[in-house]
Amino acid sequence: MSNPQNKAFESWDKFLNPVTLKQSLIEASVFLTVYEMFRQSVIENLRSFYSDGFKDGKFTQSANYKTKVLDLYPRDVFHASCLWFQQSSAIDQSDLDIIQRIRDHRNAMHTNSRSSFRALTAQLRVSYSPSFSRSSPRLTVGG
Repeated sequence: MSNPQNKAFESWDKFLNPVTLKQSLIEASVFLTVYEMFRQSVIENLRSFYSDGFKDGKFTQSANYKTKVLDLYPRDVFHASCLWFQQSSAIDQSDLDIIQRIRDHRNAMHTNSRSSFRALTAQLRVSYSPSFSRSSPRLTVGG
């Protein structure tokens, strides 16, 4: 079963199997939750470190936050924050590489889930009968 068609069938079988799908969704949910918690922790702890007060329920940022953190990588506050931690010797390049690999995996999960659902909906077509018979809705495979 090494040909591409068999691999595709195995992949869809694994995806559509309720037991493996449930386990995969749980694992993905935990991974994404932990990633987002880590990301927010990195950003918010640094923001609070560079705050010069509190107004309307939010930290107010000192001018140093922009020059010492955000200017390190203006397009991405998370990456800028990680670079600040590296410059402060709290993490090293290998830590940054691990963070990037984790982030890449998170992004791939997002991209793959979107393309998987697009492929699935391209192959499956749901048609609804106007009557309220037992056959409604009817799922048809193909074109």
